Formats: sequence, C-alpha cells, structure tokens
Amino acid sequence: MSTATSIRSPSRADDSRPTRATNGDDTEVIVDHINQADIPARAAAEVAAQSGHDIFFFLTPPAAYEDQVINHAEIVQEVTKKRGKMKTVAFKSTYNTKTKKYFAFSDNYVPDPVNYRTDLWGELGLRPTSWENVLKAAPKLRAWDIRSGSACRTRSTRTSR
Repeated sequence: MSTATSIRSPSRADDSRPTRATNGDDTEVIVDHINQADIPARAAAEVAAQSGHDIFFFLTPPAAYEDQVINHAEIVQEVTKKRGKMKTVAFKSTYNTKTKKYFAFSDNYVPDPVNYRTDLWGELGLRPTSWENVLKAAPKLRAWDIRSGSACRTRSTRTSR
C-alpha cells in the first residue's frame, strides 16, 4: 500500500525519501512526503491514470473524487464506536447528503484563524466575528478599494472614506 501526505515538518522538507513500514502481516506501507501545494495536482494525475497511491491525505477532502473512492462509512462507524461522534465540520466535509456516501475520512481538524486589518474594521465599528458582520462590512471595504489581503478587489491605496 502507498500513501501520499504533505510535508508537515521543516526537518523533512529536504528529505524526499519515502517512509517505509510493515505491520507484521507482510503488508508494506510506503509513505511519500509531497509538498502540500503539489498534492491536488498529483492526485488528479493519478486518478486520471488510474494508477498511483492508495491513500491521499488532503487538508480539505475533495468531493470531486467520490466516484473513485470507497464509501468510508465502515471506517466512520468503527471510529465512532471507539472515539465518539465526529464533529460537525468533519461530517460536513466528508459526507455527501445526496449520495449518502462518506467520500473521505477526516482524521483531524485544524481551525483557520482570521487575520484582518483592525484599523479598517475599527472605522466601521465592526469585527469579522460573524458572517453577518462580514456581509455588512463588505460593501464599504470594497468601496475603499484597498489592498486588504481579502477576496475584495485590490489596489495599493484607499481612494476615499
């Protein structure tokens, strides 16, 4: 069996050698450490070729590969018995409500903290603590047409307030 996972440790960044292990029943597991940015393209190429790694570790499970993977329901059930119900974000990220299929298994969750310009949000009297606040602030932030680092249109300076 072979798996592809991202390089998570700076000490492994220069080490492209795969990790090899056996589990005592003559199954050899080879783990290839691949740059995180290269995982989606590598997976797409291997799916197209119908050849390559048996398991991929994605930061966000791609539902696009649902037809190429097993239904992970049995894995989810086994882990649920041992560890309890999965968090909502894990369920929503790995379960297709239309096909009733788990197209992935979420082995962990890492929150993504938000970085924002406190000076600009402060002028609006808001903080991006909810989608409601983001929706309220978006028109004004866009009108300022600033380089904000967000999904808004960007330019190098504010034009007016």
